Amino acid sequence: MKKDDFLEYEYDKLSDLFDGRLILLVTVTEIETSKTRSVLTALDSFNKVLKVSKGNYTYYIGKFGKYGVALVQSGGMGSISANASIITIKTALDTIKSSIVIMIGIAFGIDEIKQNIGDVLISETIIPYNSKRVGEEKNIQRGMEKPASTLLLNRLKNVSTWEYLLEDGVKAKSIFTKILSGEELIDNKSRRDELVSIYPEAKGGEMEGVGVSSACDGIADWILIKGICDFADGQKSKEKKKRQYIAIESALSLCMELFNSDTAFKDKGIIPYSENGISRENSNAINYNNILFEVYDPHKEPYYLERKEDIEFNQKISQYGIWVYGDTGSGKSNLILRNLIKNQSNYISIILGACVGQKNIVLFNEILNCIQEKTGNNSTYPNHKTFPICCKAIKNELEYHFKGKEIVIYIDEIPINSNTEYKQFVISLFALINAIQLTNGLGKVKFILSSIHNPITHIARNDQKIHQYLYFLPLKYWESADIESLIKLIKEPIQCNLPQPVQTKLIKQANGSPRFVKKYFKNVLLNEDRSQSSLFQKIIDTESELKQSGNA
Repeated sequence: MKKDDFLEYEYDKLSDLFDGRLILLVTVTEIETSKTRSVLTALDSFNKVLKVSKGNYTYYIGKFGKYGVALVQSGGMGSISANASIITIKTALDTIKSSIVIMIGIAFGIDEIKQNIGDVLISETIIPYNSKRVGEEKNIQRGMEKPASTLLLNRLKNVSTWEYLLEDGVKAKSIFTKILSGEELIDNKSRRDELVSIYPEAKGGEMEGVGVSSACDGIADWILIKGICDFADGQKSKEKKKRQYIAIESALSLCMELFNSDTAFKDKGIIPYSENGISRENSNAINYNNILFEVYDPHKEPYYLERKEDIEFNQKISQYGIWVYGDTGSGKSNLILRNLIKNQSNYISIILGACVGQKNIVLFNEILNCIQEKTGNNSTYPNHKTFPICCKAIKNELEYHFKGKEIVIYIDEIPINSNTEYKQFVISLFALINAIQLTNGLGKVKFILSSIHNPITHIARNDQKIHQYLYFLPLKYWESADIESLIKLIKEPIQCNLPQPVQTKLIKQANGSPRFVKKYFKNVLLNEDRSQSSLFQKIIDTESELKQSGNA
């Protein structure tokens, strides 16, 4: 596809497209992007693929097979550096509102005998192999495996007609496997074999998967589909371009087979793109997506249940920054996001989820990098070695761009489980906030934070001044009355009548989690059987699914 094959179009004129019906495709390298762009065709209403700029990213919008898609290229290799996969995908999800994210690209294999260049790795899980703690006697692996979408795995495993011929007439294989993901560009057989010895079930690796899984967690179904282009054995440069072309073309061929199905994504409310945009069937599905939303945006306001915690948040935000803390699934992120948007706050969103297992200084470098991305000062990303230097750099960046202006620094998904490390992070963060607040002209800078752990326990006696700048808001699991109100808010528009015994059981098993309630109704909608026994069974199924995913 040549440069003039794109039609540049304004983002605001396409707002009706960004309602959940486009699937988000993500690439990293220029070869991956150019090859993927070349297979896109124009939406029915246009004669060219659309090129849309929004913020720091460019989206190519068209049809891939039978489905409408938005293609975005990650700003850099890896997951956690600024502009890499986690930032790219988080931003794209906010922009495009997709419920499915597929990363298409190239990866390394681990077995030159059993695997071929052009075989396609499909992620069952992602293994973040860089997440470890180095001790005196041994390295302890700490990164948790991230499971890909069960639905997408099922659909790909049932693609029975795919055939892609490699050199000498050999057929490419689809390999469903655990995939290693880390910040290293591995081209060393010893290092590759070391990783394989630690993770023997992995059949390949790449650099962006951790960011994909973190960005999509609780927001969108995701999967990686990557062709093997080398074996990380020191021979990466051998016929590099040729091998990369074979790998991406093979991956795209498999994806195209999936995207030519009429029903592959129906359970996510996505059907083949049509001239009139939304069929009656898809319109209903989109309404379901709004009602059962996982991430708030203004279109979801009619289905947002305002509670006393929202009122408390809004009362305090005019005077303080706020640290919201509480259990997983209690609605922290949506509460913050909804009220920042409702108050028309100018804010910088910083997601630290992909930094799991990293040292304290890495987290603060990531905060600095995200601020620089917002200000446009991201031509280079410094990697400061000590907290005082990084703290000063953050303060200087804010002073240069936001002196005398209101800005909210919103930090979410603080990825720390160790009590010692969490205490160190809290102490450092308080030092940063104090330094900013004592700087002339930065009095209007506020911090909003979200975490599972209670930060108050780590406020030292000499840190009590932090209460002048931060209000601490605990967010507990919801009261039964609030859960009942949420059920009523959901069941009426989707016309799902719950018998009272079923509703009573649902309230009890939800145990105050709005996430449980929404997941339950999603499961109900996927099943035509609405008998009382079936509705009871869906409660059990929901509980099992959330336990498996670690969200129970």
